[in-house]
Amino acid sequence: MQVYSARHVQQLQHQMEQAKTVEITRMGEEMQRYLADKEEEMRARCAAAEQSLAAVEGERATFARVVQENAILKQGVRAQQGAVERVRAECEGRQAAERAEFAQAGAQAAEHIRRLEHQNYTLRVQLEQLIPTSTAPEVPRWGEGY
Repeated sequence: MQVYSARHVQQLQHQMEQAKTVEITRMGEEMQRYLADKEEEMRARCAAAEQSLAAVEGERATFARVVQENAILKQGVRAQQGAVERVRAECEGRQAAERAEFAQAGAQAAEHIRRLEHQNYTLRVQLEQLIPTSTAPEVPRWGEGY
């Protein structure tokens, strides 16, 4: 077995202390580099998150504008549909009135024709009674010769 002197032990302790100090310094520097890298990575991630947040806010504003425009367009469509319904109702009302007027005019015309035919028949009978049959010229009947 080897016997170490106190001085030798002190030298070994000093060397070990120096090796420990060098290793601790190296580990400290490595830790500092690691922390600096992580801090830089976190800054980059925060910047990316802020950009994403800004983009989301921009999209939110665009979405709100589109929703507002959609509401305005829906209101316009409802107004147009109301106007179309009013015009349709007016047209149907006018058509019904025109049909009624046409039917009434047709009925009046039919009645007038019936009265004229009756009057024509009466006049023909009276004419035949006034003119002897041998000398009477032939009177055309309704719808003949005209």
